[in-house]
Amino acid sequence: MSIAIETTTDKRKRIQRAAKFSNVSLKEFVEDWIMAGVRQCEDDYIINPRTGEIIGDRLEIEELEREVLN
Repeated sequence: MSIAIETTTDKRKRIQRAAKFSNVSLKEFVEDWIMAGVRQCEDDYIINPRTGEIIGDRLEIEELEREVLN
């Protein structure tokens, strides 16, 4: 799949600098950034069917707690 993102020259330069700082190609940087947004949206749609509580954020926080505390 090919995705075209129109942006200003200044924004493109900032994205290129961020990719360089991250030691990845521009393509990899943009793909990772888009997928992080996708994962966040998916997390936001995880809902407890009994209570209606959005639990995606809570699951992410619990995972981070396990990583930090273990």
